[in-house]
Amino acid sequence: MEISVDELYLSHNGIVGLGHAAPDKILPLQTIRHPVIAVFYAPVSEGNIDYRVTSTDQGLLTKLTQDVKQVFADAADFHALQAIIITWTGIQNAEKDGEASFQLAIISDGMSTYSIVRFGLLPWSSSLGYYAQTGFVHSYGKIQTNVNSGGPDVKELVKCVTFLFLPMYWHR
Repeated sequence: MEISVDELYLSHNGIVGLGHAAPDKILPLQTIRHPVIAVFYAPVSEGNIDYRVTSTDQGLLTKLTQDVKQVFADAADFHALQAIIITWTGIQNAEKDGEASFQLAIISDGMSTYSIVRFGLLPWSSSLGYYAQTGFVHSYGKIQTNVNSGGPDVKELVKCVTFLFLPMYWHR
């Protein structure tokens, strides 16, 4: 059974803590004991995080409802009532290999909650010897990683997500 989460903790390192702070140092997802969403989790040297919370922007909520229904087979009756959009821009690895940008939308109808990740640019896959990790640590200890997480091809996720979510757009 999942737990209710009242607080999100954002990290420049591309991870969101659900109800608990995200780790200060980079850890393998398998060793994190609190629920997190690892969007593109790696050590970073600079960048920006912006977020937006809405329950009133009906245009955005309608678009997110469509996105959820397109991606998740169990969401036929889902209608978004609230959303949190978190956007990372200008994210540099320690080696300064280029600016990454990615986004997480957490969307809820009050009963079910979904997350959708969009990658704008991923010019690098590692920082300080750590390959970026992507996936989830659930409240009951289950780890779910995305394809290529923790390996040199993790930056190829931009191709998968662009295919699923054409045209690429950024929520503001």
